[in-house]
Amino acid sequence: METLELPNLVVVPHPLVQHMLTLMREESCPHAEFRHLVALMTPLLVYEGSQHVSLPIGTAKIATPGTFGTELRSPVIRSDDIVLVAIMRAGMPMAAAAHHYFPRANFGHIGLKRSEGLGENQTPYLECLPELVGKSIFVFDPVIATGQAAAYVLNGLKERGADLTRTCFVSVIWAKPGAEAVAHAFPEVTFIAAACDPEWDQEFYVHPGFGDASWRLYGFTREER
Repeated sequence: METLELPNLVVVPHPLVQHMLTLMREESCPHAEFRHLVALMTPLLVYEGSQHVSLPIGTAKIATPGTFGTELRSPVIRSDDIVLVAIMRAGMPMAAAAHHYFPRANFGHIGLKRSEGLGENQTPYLECLPELVGKSIFVFDPVIATGQAAAYVLNGLKERGADLTRTCFVSVIWAKPGAEAVAHAFPEVTFIAAACDPEWDQEFYVHPGFGDASWRLYGFTREER
């Protein structure tokens, strides 16, 4: 596991993750394959993140099968105490993939009109969140570039009573300056990604990155988002 300047930023170096990332970076990767790769990679990133945040663990009384079956109490994750928050639209397939781990988790959706430069306000067009108090929370957005959207969302979760020490922000790619800025601003949050690229370009896309996440997932242009 590679850690960067801050202990709450974690890049996952596993060969499966890095293999899928290479396929996703390829310009010729079609939309359907890109969505499929995001769905395959997300559980691996969530697995890593779940080792850094407190999951709601309980026990269940079960009976094993067969002639020599035994009754025992065994650990279970109380997935109804987990919230999966998708930053729309690009975070939706990631949250859906994580749902396989946590089938009773509640969903939250936050839609933002992205700013085109640094220091501009984020404009929400949708905020639909369940109860957050006492929950373990996973937030999904494939890319952290400037970090402004991530900061807006995390501030909003905190205002609604979320425990940020139990919050994991899951991405595929960071731009290092933006990721470090938001991780420094929220030291209690765990940030997980497959890669940390060095910079963003003049249009605030991560470089080298994999282009616009919404375009790669769905074919939406920036103007259509």
